[in-house]
Parts: sequence; C-alpha cells; structure tokens
Amino acid sequence: LESNTLAIQDGAAIKTHTDTKAPGGNIEIRVKKTVTITGDAANISLQEPLDSQVTFLKNVSPTTYNQSTSGIYATSDSSDAIAGRGGNITIQAPKLILTDKGIISTGSRGGGSAGQIALDVARLQLDGSASIASESRLPNTYPVASVSERDARILSLGDVVDVADIENGKQGRYVNT
Repeated sequence: LESNTLAIQDGAAIKTHTDTKAPGGNIEIRVKKTVTITGDAANISLQEPLDSQVTFLKNVSPTTYNQSTSGIYATSDSSDAIAGRGGNITIQAPKLILTDKGIISTGSRGGGSAGQIALDVARLQLDGSASIASESRLPNTYPVASVSERDARILSLGDVVDVADIENGKQGRYVNT
C-alpha cells in the first residue's frame, strides 16, 4: 500500500491471516507523511439487526459486538503444530501515530511463527492505550546446522533451538532459559 497519508480509524483494519499450512501474506505500507491508527467501532451507530442477527446476538451475547479495534493485523490462526507462519508487517513513514487503542499486531495460535513487525519511522508516537505487539502461543523453534550457528543467534527466553550436528553427527535440542 502506498499513499501520501494513511488514517485507520473507528474500527477500520488492514488484515492478513492464514488458517492452513500455507504462510500468511505480508503487509507493506509506504506513506510519504503520516500513518495514524486510532479508535474502535464502539461509537458507530448500527442499523437495526436482521431477525437472524437478533437470534445470534441473544444466543451468543458477544461482548465485543461493534467494537473492533483499529489496527494492522497479521496472524496465523491455526492451532495445528504445523500451521503456516503469520505474515510480516512493514511500515515506512516519517511519522507513525497510535492512539485510543490503536494496534499493530502479529500473532500465532499454533506451530506457525508469528510474523515480524518492522517500523522504519523517524517519529513514533503512542499513547497509553495503544500497542505494538507480537505473540506466539508455542515456543519459537529455530533449526540450525551447528553449535557455532546456534551461539551466533540472539534468542529470547523460552526459545527452542534444534541443532543438526552437535559433534559426532548427533543432534541436540536446547531451550533458552
């Protein structure tokens, strides 16, 4: 997406996801001036629901009906251990503003890794209710060829590293604690 400015507000969202073994799509945004992500849909008046919607609302009683949060989302929604990885989010802009619950998020429910978030901005402004987050429900697992390759990586607590050759042709599995 390329634009002079970009405003995502009142519950609007840019999303990509996968719920299979295939990888999720990437979101790339290049803006010449300002990206603003703000608000949710809680204050938008809806038309009266259709009869089928009334039944659904009575039976399910959703707590977030008409309250989608403005944001950019890339997710892997499958809970399978061999799920596809979530897409990456890349934003290039001189100024990025997130306010009133605005969010940039990648995530994974299963074995697919959460996508990366890359921000190339000169100025980043967030208020206390906004967030930039990446979440994975399973540990990140990295296959590497050798112990020296493992030691060259930057790891987070809980990451799992599978080493193909720890010496004498043996394999090893390490958990960063």
